[in-house]
Amino acid sequence: TVEVPYKGPVADTIRDLLGGLRSSCTYVGARTLKEMQGRTTFVRVTQQLNPVFGTHDMSKDIKAKQAGG
Repeated sequence: TVEVPYKGPVADTIRDLLGGLRSSCTYVGARTLKEMQGRTTFVRVTQQLNPVFGTHDMSKDIKAKQAGG
């Protein structure tokens, strides 16, 4: 679990999430969320590769935050 500190109206966050879902459905050509399930495959990403900064292991950031660092 990754926690992101944020303050603001819940409605704005939900609107952003719905916008992302609509965009994703359009991208894969799905008219409904049920149809989207059949057109996509979930891939869990545990590391990020940035050509400028190299590999970034997010688990180190999470552990540091949990330790108060």
